[in-house]
Amino acid sequence: MIRNYKYVATNREGNVIKGRMQAPNKRILARYLASRSLQPKEINEYRDWFGFLSNITIGKTIKDKDLIFILKQIAAMLRAGIRLSDSIEIIAIQTTDKVTRRILYDVFFDLESGKMLSEAMERYPVDFPRLTRNMLEIGEVNGDLLSAVENLATFYENNLEVRNDIRGAITMPIIYIMMGIAVATIMIIFVVPSYSRLFATTGGDLPVPTQILVNVGEFFTNNWLQFLFMTSAILFLLYYLFALNERGKRIFAELLIRMPIVGQLVIMSNQSTIASTLSQMVNNKVRMIEAVIACTKIVKNNVYREVLEKTVINLRTGASITKEMDNHYAFTQAFTKMLSMGESTGTLPKMLENLSEYTANDVKLRSKRLRRTLEPTIMMIIYVMVGFLVMAVMLPSLTAIGQI
Repeated sequence: MIRNYKYVATNREGNVIKGRMQAPNKRILARYLASRSLQPKEINEYRDWFGFLSNITIGKTIKDKDLIFILKQIAAMLRAGIRLSDSIEIIAIQTTDKVTRRILYDVFFDLESGKMLSEAMERYPVDFPRLTRNMLEIGEVNGDLLSAVENLATFYENNLEVRNDIRGAITMPIIYIMMGIAVATIMIIFVVPSYSRLFATTGGDLPVPTQILVNVGEFFTNNWLQFLFMTSAILFLLYYLFALNERGKRIFAELLIRMPIVGQLVIMSNQSTIASTLSQMVNNKVRMIEAVIACTKIVKNNVYREVLEKTVINLRTGASITKEMDNHYAFTQAFTKMLSMGESTGTLPKMLENLSEYTANDVKLRSKRLRRTLEPTIMMIIYVMVGFLVMAVMLPSLTAIGQI
């Protein structure tokens, strides 16, 4: 565990240097100061309750884009001949996020105490996934850590690119819908009621579209508390059923796969993750069963996790890797046939590499196709909505002009 220390030290010129630093213990801090040509005179631990509270985190601290940056920085520094521990220290110094910096300093001090990089990362299994640690361990054992770091950076970068393609295909339609709802809400609450009051003074009847909006506005204005409560209750129920409940998560995962248009994108995305993970690990001499176990920790969809867990059992009994995948609705025939062909011909590492590239490209194409399909549809719905709103606003004015 990292502790907070105040230190007093002297440099080569005899000048007194005071500072604060985090370290696992006094001995490691003293050794670190000595490596920086500082002679420690006094090291005292102190309590920092605000810092302690700010270090409390929930979930993952180091995001994928940050992990990619860290891996690329390590690779660049190793290529330049900088020591691994010094590389980690430099990255930690550059990091602005305090919690990420603390994690990197933990890794740094573990490296200084003689641990390997994969061992130092084991303390943070959420931030440094099993795949990362396994790949780095293989690189350390084989004496080629640089290649392992570069391959990992490429792997995470490709996966992030695939996820961003999918996110981009879905985000814009959602933004359009939210903008349409926002415009409609403003019109219903602030604009349309003024026409209702105007016609009430003249004794005329509102046009049907305007009256519909007035009725909708009055309903939400008079029942906003009940509406808010019902909406919150429904959202909480859906969250409980499909996010907290294991059976619900399984049902939701299957629904995603079976959805028209979107389902194929979900299938190819998960197949891309599986293929790229297996390719990275198998090509680095990891046993297939270990590679599949790593996949179960990476995939988020419960259907695929369930299939992979059964595949692990099959591999332990000597069965084919594709036994559980064959004829399964969550896997395409092309994916299982290519896997089976690579397994039978002894070219599985190369076949996985080809599969990884093929599925990643397929996800990009499907994401673009989905965006091209959804955007015109959503825009048409918004145009109809805006047209109805304009008509509801303009008709009262035209009616009033006609009565003059």
